[in-house]
Amino acid sequence: MTTVSVSGDRFAGRALTCGPLTDQLMQLAGEVRQSPLFPEAERKFTESVVKFRLAGPRLVNKLLGKDARIRIVSLCHCLHERSLKRGEDGRVAAAEIVDIIENTLGGSKQIVNTTLDMMVAMQLLSKEAGRRQRHFLPTARLVALLRSWYSAMAAHVDHVDPDGRRSERFEKDDGIFEQMAAYMGNAFVAGESLTGRVPELAGFNRHDYGWAVLNVATVSAYAITTLPSIRSIASLFHIPKSQVAVILNDAFQEGLLERRNSAGVWPTRQLTDSYSKWVSISFAFWILASRKG
Repeated sequence: MTTVSVSGDRFAGRALTCGPLTDQLMQLAGEVRQSPLFPEAERKFTESVVKFRLAGPRLVNKLLGKDARIRIVSLCHCLHERSLKRGEDGRVAAAEIVDIIENTLGGSKQIVNTTLDMMVAMQLLSKEAGRRQRHFLPTARLVALLRSWYSAMAAHVDHVDPDGRRSERFEKDDGIFEQMAAYMGNAFVAGESLTGRVPELAGFNRHDYGWAVLNVATVSAYAITTLPSIRSIASLFHIPKSQVAVILNDAFQEGLLERRNSAGVWPTRQLTDSYSKWVSISFAFWILASRKG
């Protein structure tokens, strides 16, 4: 099988120090996108995400349904591990996450607090009582959720870079989970935004469940068929029809969807190209995160 290389090194090559990712990530993403293995890997990834969203608990879908919340989930674990390595108690301060989100990722205090409260309700965090400021500790349930997520991503990345053997490393539990978690969290602290690198998809990203609707649109493109009706999409994800309508309207305004006479709603070439770009950037990010040092 073909494995893409960059600067003469296989993807599974040397490790990189964590920090803001610039040209290297985009160069690697471009080479991922040129791989003959990429189209099938993208399709399998998208179909698995849709399957997960349809089968997954509603609260988990909501938690992972917006980019800012995904970052907050990862930061909780990363900051916890960082605290432990410093010999501290592992507690995560809400104020620290708010500071990171507001200063580097364009989020708000409100979304941080609502996400943290949601994680407490889902038993992903325990809230530390008796303190003037809000502090939290990740639970084993959060670690299990992240491990499952990273393991699934590793398997998808292995489709374009089989020499990386990430799934095998997860089976051996050789520290790849901790490595990927630290890399992802540190990148977010440094201001990395994978979705921000594809502003063409911002209309989906700004809404709860926007990416779920994007995944449906992409699967429709694979099948060369129209999108399901608003009622059908709302029923799939148990969300209001009005919410789906707002998401689709933004996509129309931004040229990601189009109506063809009376033939229904179709994804445009701009949508499929932008989505492929985002998937390739995500794959490249996880390749960098999982390189052996």
